Amino acid sequence: MPFTKVRPNENSVEIEIEKLVPFNDYPLRQLKGRRLMDMVESVRTKGVVQPILVRPAYDGEYEILNGHYRVAAAESLGLKTIPAIVREGLSEEEALLLVSDTSPLGLLVKHDIDIFDENYRTSESYRNNEKSRVFPNDGFSMALDEYIERYLLTAKEACDAYESIYDMGNPYELNDDECEHTALAREIIRVMPVYEDVNEAKKWLKVERSVDVEAAKEYDKTEAAKDLAHTFTRPGGYAD
Repeated sequence: MPFTKVRPNENSVEIEIEKLVPFNDYPLRQLKGRRLMDMVESVRTKGVVQPILVRPAYDGEYEILNGHYRVAAAESLGLKTIPAIVREGLSEEEALLLVSDTSPLGLLVKHDIDIFDENYRTSESYRNNEKSRVFPNDGFSMALDEYIERYLLTAKEACDAYESIYDMGNPYELNDDECEHTALAREIIRVMPVYEDVNEAKKWLKVERSVDVEAAKEYDKTEAAKDLAHTFTRPGGYAD
């Protein structure tokens, strides 16, 4: 699922952001997570380096084909215009090919994967594609399932897609002795920023016992905590 590349020697024009409409009227508010944060920072520091791709729509508007994150980032930063390459005379099939596979929009319209459906991980279309390789940046790739969680969803949305940390693929379940240890509280501390409340974090982690969170914060500074954390995380690092 590579990003769409702009053809060489195509000239871009500045288009007012208010004249842009998303492909298939996809709401730009659905674009969030790390990918949007990274794009906002990139646009803030470098501007929009690569022009977006659009096609003429109605009443002087332009439909975005590729570059929805760039538009969302530019809009959030208060920019009024954005460089764009206008493609005319495209068939619907040709237009769809230009939509990025690695955005929530592309996953929905090209692969029938709606990552904002709470049951998306159980859908047949997702299961058929979850281990496909995605290239979020030049030089490395990752499986689609990891990419969605790390780049397209907020931390809470990623957690909400699972019943608990064990359902996330954690390879190691704490034994009774470790459950009495402050190590369990350490996991609550990790989840607290996502759920904003100790009890909500405990509920997601399926913890019923009393846990000393303050003691865990002190334990968290020790080498023993680091060793246990290395064991008590799923491949790829839930806590990253």
